[in-house]
Amino acid sequence: MKSPLSPKKLFFFISYILFCAFASPIHADEITDASTPIQVNAPQEPPALWSQGFKPTAPQDWQKHPDKDTYYTETWSTIVYADAGHILYLNFLLTNIGVFSGNSALNISLTQAGQKAQSYKYTYDFDDLNVRGSTLSLKNSQWVLNGKDATLKIREADFQADLSFKGWTDGFKLDDVQYHNGQYWFNRKERHYTKIFWHVPRADVTGTITVKGKTLNMAGAGFIDHCAQNTLSSDYTDQWWNARLFNQDHTLLATTWHFFKKRGGHKLTRLIVLDRKGIRFISSHAQLKSSKKVKDPDGYAYPTVFHWSDAKDGLEVHFASQRMHERAALLEEITWAIRKLATFVAGNPIVYRMEARGEVTLNATESHPAFSFSGRSLIESLHFNEDD
Repeated sequence: MKSPLSPKKLFFFISYILFCAFASPIHADEITDASTPIQVNAPQEPPALWSQGFKPTAPQDWQKHPDKDTYYTETWSTIVYADAGHILYLNFLLTNIGVFSGNSALNISLTQAGQKAQSYKYTYDFDDLNVRGSTLSLKNSQWVLNGKDATLKIREADFQADLSFKGWTDGFKLDDVQYHNGQYWFNRKERHYTKIFWHVPRADVTGTITVKGKTLNMAGAGFIDHCAQNTLSSDYTDQWWNARLFNQDHTLLATTWHFFKKRGGHKLTRLIVLDRKGIRFISSHAQLKSSKKVKDPDGYAYPTVFHWSDAKDGLEVHFASQRMHERAALLEEITWAIRKLATFVAGNPIVYRMEARGEVTLNATESHPAFSFSGRSLIESLHFNEDD
């Protein structure tokens, strides 16, 4: 018999769906032949460094961005994909959402190579999370941002981490016709917004994680971003899709949201290609198609192939899942009565996280030469109100 939803579970349930650190949504059309990968051209000289559509992050962007709204939530997040195959999703969280008052938390998902994800959650008081200068602290853990580099130290009784991030390039925030200084308005009249900062868009990571007495080598690739918003994402969007491709010298950040019909029914997408010198390409026109849902050995069905294309700029991005390492269906953990309430408040969020192979092709146009790269990747989709 399922136990009632405790204040702690309620906090994590509501706060979970607010994460935009690795969130990108779209209403995906189906690929007619998902088994056929795209052809990748031989690597050539990359296009010139991009100079429009973004600004460098500033020191104040690392700070807290408090808001009095009930659903104010802020996260400082990282994903690390170790060469040994381990995968870390981690964020520090600050929110006004709470049973009696606001809360702060440390949320961790760790997948050891070839295994399924294990989660670790630690809750604290609102005032326990602080940012002073470049140092973000939460009880005995801290995160220090030093220009394009960072260090992360986690000190919990059953989870310790010492990670160093050597950033490739300076941080950035979007600044274009839809984003202003990193901020996107869901609804100006209702003053609902989200702010996103990519402080370390790609880094070479070194260090270790120790969990339950076992030490893991986490040397590999990673990034750090930061999000603040004052509304429930499920009030506006029904699907998010995210992808991160980690090539030795290049990386791709892909994020798409699909808005409810009553919220306009449009899609918001950004695909960003960068290398060790800076941003090479930004697309806001790409459309996403997915394969039909495939049932895995555990009986869960979900798309395993994602393909973004931008005919205007000649961009093709293809991801094929190799395995699903994490599925989070939070409503399955709570009672019927609380499930009804939670569904009303936040939908029925189901998250699929997968290891994948990614391929990027930028075909030649008048503005740039042909260019391509590929590499191991992480893809994620979140679906609201899905009858799974």
